[in-house]
Formats: sequence, structure tokens, C-alpha cells
Amino acid sequence: MLSIDLVSSHARRRGSTECLNLVVWVAFQAPLWEGADEESGSCDRADASTAAGAQGLGAAAAKEKERRVAQPAKPVKVISQEQLDAAAAQREGWISPDGAFRVGFSGQPELRDDPGGGTTYRLRSGSTALLVNVRSQPSGSSAEAVIDQIRNAALGSLNDASLASERPVATGRGIGGREVLINFSGRSTGRPGVMSSRAFVSGGRVHVVMAVAEVAEGNGTSGAFLDSFEILK
Repeated sequence: MLSIDLVSSHARRRGSTECLNLVVWVAFQAPLWEGADEESGSCDRADASTAAGAQGLGAAAAKEKERRVAQPAKPVKVISQEQLDAAAAQREGWISPDGAFRVGFSGQPELRDDPGGGTTYRLRSGSTALLVNVRSQPSGSSAEAVIDQIRNAALGSLNDASLASERPVATGRGIGGREVLINFSGRSTGRPGVMSSRAFVSGGRVHVVMAVAEVAEGNGTSGAFLDSFEILK
């Protein structure tokens, strides 16, 4: 009730006009209407016309309150702790053990050494799978050829896969690469999904950062995760 106290003290100094202003202010704050008469002593000294106006405003406020109560409550969007942790991680970043890259994992990822000699860092965020794969650049292969192979391998391994988009991208430090979005259907569920990935070739290493999610989940987590990736050395 601090706001009412401040306006009421102002009303005591200025008279009935300010009392009416107070009543108008309270009328638009329906839950505070009952307490306004107790806290604004100066309004007791207002003239008869001001009191009549207050009664009219009180009736209007009550009617407005009834209208609001009758309306169905709007759904409240709840932000989970997991989403808050993910947002903080994307701002601060998780740095790989060798200090080679930083990315927005919201926790400690699972590390797996691949048969081909690379390393995959994997973490699930809700229903979205987040991955980073790092491996040596094949000798004799250009960066463009390597990225083409990665795209073609994804299209060949996903169920009902189709290329949605492909565009050049760059990290914050100016290392060029390519972003690929692929639509697919889950093999067991049949539900539509999207794989968002970016591939960069730098310093003799291939970095692939990837997010795989159902279409219903949207691209908020995926886009933020891809944007958070940075090659450090």
C-alpha cells in the first residue's frame, strides 16, 4: 500500500481535488479499492460532489472487477529452472577440456571417443539433443568438400530427410563455415523433427555443432546453442 500512502499524504496537503485524483487512481486498482478509504483520511473532508463522484467510481470499479473475474484466466508461461540454466550457460559458455572451443552447454556434457578418431560432446536439453563433434581434417580434402560430406551423410542417415536450407556462416572470431537445416521424421515416433548444424574447418580440425529437436519444440534452444559456439584455438 506504499503507493496509496504517498498519494494520500499529497492529498492532505492539496485538498479535495487531489482526493478525487486518488479515488480515480484506486478505481483502476480494483483489489486495492477496499483499503483506500481507510488510508486516505483527507478524503473524509472532501466536499459532497467529490463523495458522489467517488461513489460512482466505486461502482464502476466493482463492475470492472466482476467483468475481470468472469473472464477465463490466460495461461501463464512458466520458465523452468532448466531453461534458466541453459540461458545462463549460453551467455557464459562451457569450455572444452583442451580449451579448443566454447559452447552453451547447460551442464557437463557426455564425452565419447568416436571410432574414426574424433570426440563427441553430447547433452540433452529437454527434448533437444545438443552435440559438438571435433575430428582431424582428412588429408587432401578441402574445407568445402569436408562440409559437403557431413551434409550428405546426415541426409543419408535421417529418416525421410530433406534439405530445408543451407547458408554460409561465421563464428564471432570470423572463422567461416556453413549452416545446414534438415527436416526429418522420427523413425519410431514418426513425428517431424529438424536437425540444425554448423560445420567449421580450422587449424586442421573439423568442428560440427548440432542440435536435433522435434519441430514442435521450436528453434529457440537450437539457434541459441549454435550461436554460442566459438573456436578458441
